[in-house]
Amino acid sequence: MISARMTNAAVYFRAHDDLREALEAFRLERGVTLSAAVVELLALGLEAHSDGPSVSDLQRQVLQLQAELAKRDADVATARGELQHLRLGYHALEEHLKRADVGTCPTCRAPTSGYEFVVTRRCSACNGALSGAPPARDSAALWLIAGIAVALLAYAAVQQ
Repeated sequence: MISARMTNAAVYFRAHDDLREALEAFRLERGVTLSAAVVELLALGLEAHSDGPSVSDLQRQVLQLQAELAKRDADVATARGELQHLRLGYHALEEHLKRADVGTCPTCRAPTSGYEFVVTRRCSACNGALSGAPPARDSAALWLIAGIAVALLAYAAVQQ
């Protein structure tokens, strides 16, 4: 900061009392002469002045990053909304599966829901394993269950 080569050239200037008091306080804080304090402050001021363009570059980068962050925040909000929509659809399909009587348990012959065949793969009455396609009472129910199963699997894949 302070040049190692000092010349004998002197610079004089007039200062208001408050500036003189601030210089004196700075000098005492640093433990240097008044001339050394003025030279140090001038060097700091000139350095800050020459760094001005880099400061404006940094400010421009901050604004750019803030804009990118705002866009990402908006993208996250959109994704959260889409996820909420998927959750609602999933829960509606899950409830429909629970209410859909699609067949009977091969072990105990109790009526079984689509949920038992697609999700738990266990009979709620006897806890017997349910494998393969349910013995459907009609083919439309079987196609409905197959479609719901695909939707549930797609939702599960999105969650991972």
